[in-house]
Amino acid sequence: MSAPKELYRKTVWEKLREVAKPDSRFHFDFSHFIP
Repeated sequence: MSAPKELYRKTVWEKLREVAKPDSRFHFDFSHFIP
């Protein structure tokens, strides 16, 4: 049951990486971003 969640999460992260900009306050921690 966790497989679909992980697939969705991976898909969302891949799309976020295309548009997310790292915030220097987080030292390029891509789990925190400014849209």
